[in-house]
Formats: sequence, structure tokens, C-alpha cells
Amino acid sequence: MAIVFYYVLFACASFVAGLVILDLERVVIGSFVAFGFCVLIMFMELSLPALVGAMSHAVLSEVVYYEAIRKIFTTLIPIAFVLNIAMAIVGGYFGERYLTN
Repeated sequence: MAIVFYYVLFACASFVAGLVILDLERVVIGSFVAFGFCVLIMFMELSLPALVGAMSHAVLSEVVYYEAIRKIFTTLIPIAFVLNIAMAIVGGYFGERYLTN
């Protein structure tokens, strides 16, 4: 149930972002850029033990990096990625259609 709530909030945020930007081309480009920053922040957060040197062996650091990448991409692709792009496009469409003069 919690994961459904997460996806609903994610979809609402993408829809509102599309409404605010109002330009369909900028909405799509902005969605890709935001998704890239999201992946980068998640990678840095999940691999923090290896980044600060808390892992003493190089092999353990590699395992942390591998697991961080695996968790990010199994979590975000394809459902969150497609949901982000689709709702941003729908929001941009509604913004261009109904909110412009």
C-alpha cells in the first residue's frame, strides 16, 4: 500500500510540474534532467558508506556500488520513469490547452 502512495505522489508531482512549465518540449527535457538528478542523488546516498571510507576493503566498496546501482534501477525503471514522463506530458498538455490565453 505504501508503494502505491509513493507512485501517486510521484504522478501528482510530475503532473503539477507539467502544468507549471506549460511548454511541452521543456516538460519532456525537464523530466529527463530531473530523473537524472534523482538517480545521481540516490546513488550518492546509497553508496555513502563507500564514499566516506567506512568500508575498509576495496571489494566491499565495489559491492556497495553494485548494490546501489541495482537498487536504483530496479526501483525506478520502468514504472517510475514511464509514470514521470507520461504525467509530465499530460500536465504540459493540460497547461498548454487550458491555462494559456
